[in-house]
Amino acid sequence: MTPRGHMTPRGHMTPRGHMTPRGHMTPRGQMTPRGHMIPRGHMTPRGHMTPVSCSASSIRTTCNILLLTCSLEADVMRVLLPLLAALLCCPAASSEVVPQADFNVQAVAGNWYLIGFATNAQWFVNRRASMNVGTAILTPTADGDLEVSYSSLSADGSCWRMSHLAKKAEVPEKFTYTSWGKANDLYMVEVKYDEYSLTHTVMSKDSDPTAVIKLYSRAVDLRADLLENFKQFSLKAGILPENIAFLPKSAQCPAA
Repeated sequence: MTPRGHMTPRGHMTPRGHMTPRGHMTPRGQMTPRGHMIPRGHMTPRGHMTPVSCSASSIRTTCNILLLTCSLEADVMRVLLPLLAALLCCPAASSEVVPQADFNVQAVAGNWYLIGFATNAQWFVNRRASMNVGTAILTPTADGDLEVSYSSLSADGSCWRMSHLAKKAEVPEKFTYTSWGKANDLYMVEVKYDEYSLTHTVMSKDSDPTAVIKLYSRAVDLRADLLENFKQFSLKAGILPENIAFLPKSAQCPAA
């Protein structure tokens, strides 16, 4: 064919928008002589993208979006972390309290000294500084209930007294009693009848149950290992370290 748009002597198209002598496209927005795209935002001669400029406003917009996202995530974490901590550290529910097996209510009769007291209740936090070792008198009834009389000598010399009837529940080591118009569950967790008694009470005075853990002793003094056992048990039940108290010794109230 003649050279005006027809076939060349080697069977290739002429260079007016047709095939080049080596079968490649001409460089008007088409393939480069080596088969690569020209560098207007397309691939570079080595197959890489050419740099694309970004405006200052687009960069600011992107940064603002990132900052807003981080701020929202931080707000969510500030809300969720306290809730998670509360769930992990909340006082043990009554279903989680494991009382002592084969509890003998008759064997706990007599006088006990209240040595340790632990609870996160606000009333305890407010009164703690004025609390001393008190005396509890336990009296089993013929029906298996437990009469509890407690007395403590105040700093001004007056005697504070309290008593209630703890009624036996479905198991011998669990009792229920009423305080401030609310039912409370009392569990005998660990008892050595001639030495010490560890109790766990779940009080429902407030909207949320409150754990009250007490350590009683037959004598005013108690072994260090038993004091430490009471402390560790209280911590595992969710009591804050500052709310675990070993009450100071004091004179006792006279018999009523």
